[in-house]
Amino acid sequence: MSNILISTKLKTTNIGNQALSDELILMAREFTTENNRFKVTGRPVGLDKYKFDSLDKLNPVAHFEGIAQKIAEKARKLKKLTFDNGDLAIVKTNLLDVEGNIVKTEKLRRIARKVRRFYYSFFLYSKKYENRLALYSNMDYYLYSGAGEIGFSDFFLRQLLDLRVAQLLGVKTCAINQSVELTEGIEKEILMHVYEKMHKIVVRGEISKTLLVSNNINQNIITVCPDTAFRNKVEIVPKKTFDKSIALNITPKTYDKYNYDTIIKKLLEHNYKITFVSNDPMGEKELAEQLHKKYNFPIIIKSLNYKEYSEFIKEFDVLISSRLHSCELALTAGVPVVPVEGNVHKTTEVLSFVEYPISVVNAKSDSFVEELWANILYVENNFIAIQNWILDNRMGISENATKNIISALD
Repeated sequence: MSNILISTKLKTTNIGNQALSDELILMAREFTTENNRFKVTGRPVGLDKYKFDSLDKLNPVAHFEGIAQKIAEKARKLKKLTFDNGDLAIVKTNLLDVEGNIVKTEKLRRIARKVRRFYYSFFLYSKKYENRLALYSNMDYYLYSGAGEIGFSDFFLRQLLDLRVAQLLGVKTCAINQSVELTEGIEKEILMHVYEKMHKIVVRGEISKTLLVSNNINQNIITVCPDTAFRNKVEIVPKKTFDKSIALNITPKTYDKYNYDTIIKKLLEHNYKITFVSNDPMGEKELAEQLHKKYNFPIIIKSLNYKEYSEFIKEFDVLISSRLHSCELALTAGVPVVPVEGNVHKTTEVLSFVEYPISVVNAKSDSFVEELWANILYVENNFIAIQNWILDNRMGISENATKNIISALD
């Protein structure tokens, strides 16, 4: 019998994170047998003091490893916790309402986190993390599904530290639902130090696999498959005509850097009907209001869950988006997308892997406007064919996403 811990994001304002986690939880329920028992938990809490810039600059890996060894040594003395997966039937992601108290009090909670971080800086870890540590003595596998990509952020250091501690305690660790975007620096050194000791790694595209292999990660432990958000099931009702209704979902980061105004003006000049829709109301509300004031098109900023979002997006002919999971959820709902690479390569590698027939436009490209406009026209001129492609391929993509668990446990 195998006891399997899944660590994933369970509190978010982002429906992409919700879809990724909740569909993974549904898979865990499907795969639960007498021989495989799953328990789902959130990110490790109680390692707040650890930050990349606090590591020894001359030998950060040795410093990191020393911390992990100390935590593991202390963990071996803890009383073992009985494996209990009784909450698997009810656990789900908490999608925070953008108008709710938790979001509205974020500034105060940020101050509280700083106070807590200072207090626990005098300890190896907090009491909350000790409860998690005690689980590892009865755990066979640890499946890490983060927010989707590994990148430059201190919470990734804490996640990597937690994984390394589990490895030292004899747990088989696996990364799933991953894109790897680190290319240099201390962050990459720590990542490779932990990932070379992984039991299995499941990434979302060939770019991530190539990056890992080029850094001496054994290619035999790497599987490529779509992420679990593609498991979203929505009834598809194909449209017969293209009526120029556009859902637009861009991030403040990409809007500020790149030439979206030219595209928006061109769409309006050609009588396209634009509505701004949001994958993450907390992060996009200010931009949406700015665009509404500037162009007077409708904006939809409300905390829909990912199922509601998938139904809502079916009102439109096409989604233009720089958010990966907006694109994925639209495709699961049968809606063609015009994808934009809003980060490093995650959207490019995911949609290339599933062989989506429209190329991802890189917002950093000098020909960004021309390429994006050409793709919009391509959707309009091939509207029925693209909808048929989605119908023909969505079940295969969904089934392929099950490898996030199947491959990890091989």
